[in-house]
Amino acid sequence: MLTDTCPILGYRRRPYMMIGWFLSFISCLLMAALPLGEPYYTDSSLSDIATVDMTPEQRATLNTDAPNRGIKLIILMMIANFGTVLAYSGFNGALMDVSQHYGGTFSWTMGFNAIMWICAAASLLTIPFSWYCIQEERVIYRYAAYRFFYNVCSQITVTASNVIQSDSAKVEPLNSGIASMLTAILTLGGVYVIKKQGLHWNWRYIIMVCQISVVIIDAFPTLFTIWDVYRSQWFWLGVPLVGEVPAAAGDYVTQLFMVEIENQKGFEATLLGLGVTTQPVGTPFATVITKSIDGYFDIGRTFIEQDNHYVRTQVTYTYLIAYAFNLLKFWGILTISYLVFSLAWTLMTNILSLFESTSCLRIAGGSGC
Repeated sequence: MLTDTCPILGYRRRPYMMIGWFLSFISCLLMAALPLGEPYYTDSSLSDIATVDMTPEQRATLNTDAPNRGIKLIILMMIANFGTVLAYSGFNGALMDVSQHYGGTFSWTMGFNAIMWICAAASLLTIPFSWYCIQEERVIYRYAAYRFFYNVCSQITVTASNVIQSDSAKVEPLNSGIASMLTAILTLGGVYVIKKQGLHWNWRYIIMVCQISVVIIDAFPTLFTIWDVYRSQWFWLGVPLVGEVPAAAGDYVTQLFMVEIENQKGFEATLLGLGVTTQPVGTPFATVITKSIDGYFDIGRTFIEQDNHYVRTQVTYTYLIAYAFNLLKFWGILTISYLVFSLAWTLMTNILSLFESTSCLRIAGGSGC
C-alpha cells in the first residue's frame, strides 16, 4: 500500500527496494561488527542442567547479563527484517519461507558474525539490482476500476427524490430548469478553479474534501425538507448548487489521473477516453443498486403524500444509505487506521518486553508489576 500510494521521485518500486535493502545491509553490517560478548553458559556442559539443579559454583559461572546485551541485536534484527519486508513489497512479491532446515551433522561451523557478514554482503549486492534491473509499468486497470466504482458510489441516490421535490418542496418545472442551467455554469467554475489553482494541490485530498463537501451540502436541504423544518423550492434547488463546484472539481481531478499515469507517449487521449468510457458504465449499475435498496422501504408516492413520522423516517434511512455509499470510497482510511494501530501496538508490546523495568507488564506478556 505504501509503495503504491507514496511514490518517491516518481518511482513506486525501486526507491523502496533500495531503502529496504540498505536498512538490511546496515543492520547486518553492524551485527557483524559488534562483539557478542560472553555467552550465558560460559561452560557449555552446563546447558543441559536445570538452573535449580546447579551447584552454587556452577550458577556463579552463568553470565546473567547476556540477555540484556542481546537487546541491541534484537533491535537491529527488527530493522533488518523491516528492510527486507519493505524491499520485498517493492516488487509486490510475497515473503516466502525458502529456508530448508536439515538436522545433519557437519565437521565445521560458522559463527554468528560470519553469517551476518554474508547477509550484509547479500543486502549490499541487491541495492544496484533494485534500481537498474527493475522495469516498472504503471497499470491502467486500477484506474479503470477506480473510475467505475467511484461513479457507482457517487450515483447511488434515492428513488423518492423526484416525489419529494415536487410534493414536499413544491419545485416548479421552470425553476428546476433554471437550476439545471446554473448547474452547468457552476460546473465550469469548479473545473476552472482546479485548472488555475489546484493542479499543484494534493489530488487525493481534493477528491476526499470535494466528495465530503457534496454530501454535507446536500444533506441540509434534503433533511430539512423531509422533516418539514423549512420547505422552499429555492432552498431545495439553491443550496445543492453550491455543491456543484466541489463535485465538478473532484470529477475533473479524477479525469486528470489518466493523463498522469499514461505510460506510452502519444496515447494520452486514448487512455483518457478509456477512463471517460469506463465511468458511465457504472451509472446503470448504481441505478439498479438504488432501486434494490429502496424497494425495502415505504417511500412510494402514496407514502410520501401521507407525510407522517413513519414515512419521514423511512425516507431518511434511504438517504443515509445513499450518503454512506457516496462516502464508501473513503473506507480505505478505516483500513489504514486499524492496520497502523495494530502495527504500533505490536511494536510497543514487543519493545516493552525487551527491558526489565517494563517486561513485567501484562501487555508485554508479564504477570504484572
